[in-house]
Amino acid sequence: MEQKELLKGLFDEVQLLSEPGSEIQVYIGDETPVQTMKDCSVVTANYVLGDGLRGTIGIIGPKRMDYEKVVGTLRTLVSQLNETFNK
Repeated sequence: MEQKELLKGLFDEVQLLSEPGSEIQVYIGDETPVQTMKDCSVVTANYVLGDGLRGTIGIIGPKRMDYEKVVGTLRTLVSQLNETFNK
């Protein structure tokens, strides 16, 4: 967490690697695009807020996390972002 550029690079790379239309991406251990984070899991969600404004949000945690809960949380957050933006 101390290396903000590393995290920014992670989310930039995740955004580039994700398939169009894919909402949630899960990277576990060695699947993580940043090799220094191979002992972690990264769950990300891409969002688009009109006029081409795009972003990625994510949760970084241990390999043994509650993935169902994490994915649900990210889906809710993306939904709330869309709802807030469209008001």
